[in-house]
Amino acid sequence: MHSLLKRQIKKIFGDEKKVPESIQSFISVINDAYEQSDNDREMLERSLEISSEEMRGAYKDLQTLHAELEKRIQERTAELHQANDLLQSEMLERKQVEIMREAVYRIAQAAEEIEALNDLYPKIHRIISDVMSAENFYIALYDSERDEL
Repeated sequence: MHSLLKRQIKKIFGDEKKVPESIQSFISVINDAYEQSDNDREMLERSLEISSEEMRGAYKDLQTLHAELEKRIQERTAELHQANDLLQSEMLERKQVEIMREAVYRIAQAAEEIEALNDLYPKIHRIISDVMSAENFYIALYDSERDEL
């Protein structure tokens, strides 16, 4: 007999043996209901325990996947930053080469258009000053026969 039912019978009748015969089948049905309720509760508790274990495992797996994903994101971001820096460097280098190429072209064009060599030097100085600081930039002619500037 279920322990809870025993206590209730003892409380009402004083002893299990004093239960009238006419309600014995009723008491048996109640006992079965208590035992079934206990079985159902145990099954439910076990189901909850299994579900909780599965949820903890899934959460742990999710945390591991999240950490791996974060690591991959950081690695990829670093790679992208490195690639971007390289591209920026290449673009700057190309721009500088283009500026130099343009300066050389302008100097060549000025050399063709100028009539006197002394008129060419200030133009070259202006073109060079567009490319870089030309404050201390001088053009000197070297005479190899006399070995002098």
